[in-house]
Amino acid sequence: MWAELFGTRHLGAIRSIAVAAQVFSTALAPGLMGILLDRGVTLEAQYLAMVAYGLAAALGQKDGALRGFEKVMANGDRRQAAEAQLRYAETSFNTRGEAASDEIIESLERLAISWRGDEIELGALRLLANLYIDRYDYYRAFEIMKSATVANSSSPTTRALQEDMNLAFEELFLGGRAKEIPAIDALALYYDFRELTPVGRKGDQIIRTLADRMVEVDLLQQAGDLLRHQVDNR
Repeated sequence: MWAELFGTRHLGAIRSIAVAAQVFSTALAPGLMGILLDRGVTLEAQYLAMVAYGLAAALGQKDGALRGFEKVMANGDRRQAAEAQLRYAETSFNTRGEAASDEIIESLERLAISWRGDEIELGALRLLANLYIDRYDYYRAFEIMKSATVANSSSPTTRALQEDMNLAFEELFLGGRAKEIPAIDALALYYDFRELTPVGRKGDQIIRTLADRMVEVDLLQQAGDLLRHQVDNR
């Protein structure tokens, strides 16, 4: 962002100033920054407001941060408004948890559609996927991971999302949650997203556990296919 605003020639000095500005702006957020935004200040000042509201959220001033993000969403330029929408969703979930999950999911779905091509989109997708995991909607969460990978597979945010989903996949099949869904649905989920299967012992354990589940419900051919695939490919 600093490079976009001021160029790269003095980026090191600008970053040093930015650190000091962040500390100073904490004392200003959210009241004074909200007033400045209402008066139509520049993009640079709007970015400082975003920094201030982010720090306010990190320091526990979550209600003030939420009001600040709302101001940026209403008065900032399109990019700033999109980032504020993401930060609002993150802060709201950290503050209100499940009580706000429907509202947050709806907001993030809109953001993921309307804003494309950078870390804002990927950040929205990561939070959205984890919210769906909290709801045990694994299929939707894993599909979102695939969308993020297509959008930018090399992004640190995408890699972090992939790690989140790898852990969710393990918890699903090794933590007992797969037993709470029909066996054939668990099998379909495995085949649709088997690239998430961990290498080594854990991956072998997932396949054996799933094969045992197939045997329990007399899906013997499916159990045999799983074990043959394990022998042929692992």
